Amino acid sequence: KMSYEIPFTNKIDFTNMISTKGADADIEECASKKYLVVYRVYKKTAKASGIGYEYALVDLNTNDSPFTLYDVTTGENLVTIKAIQDEDSKSQYAFVTSKTFTTDEIRGGTEGIAYVTSWKMKLKVDSTNMTETDLANYKIEATYLPYDGEEPDSDHESTLKDYFIFTIANLKTDF
Repeated sequence: KMSYEIPFTNKIDFTNMISTKGADADIEECASKKYLVVYRVYKKTAKASGIGYEYALVDLNTNDSPFTLYDVTTGENLVTIKAIQDEDSKSQYAFVTSKTFTTDEIRGGTEGIAYVTSWKMKLKVDSTNMTETDLANYKIEATYLPYDGEEPDSDHESTLKDYFIFTIANLKTDF
């Protein structure tokens, strides 16, 4: 098999943003925002000192990048790769999308849990151009940033962050 799919689910829990006395107004405020969602791909590598490991950002702006990200909830829409600034104002390439939620989605939740919205994603990995050096643990880190107006070109003010780790490896079995 040369192509693999890794499904995962994003969730945003609005519970702490909604008070019991002003729930309707708080829900309206949450629904009036757009949410910048940035997915960065990191590869586990040995530290230069040779002791321990670290995660290095993967350059998604190359033609031979094996990664493609899809938002399954919205009908397999491809999530675009864009340059986005990090905390040090350095430009880096990541998967970037914007999400919006209706008051009903926030009030009732998208999976029946009040104030919790979710959507399904699929990371596709095409191993056609992968080499032995590409066999490693990878980490997908997602940041979420509410905003008004135009989409920000940086997510460094984001306070919501999550991640998951997966492995790409050649498995050998003896029969």
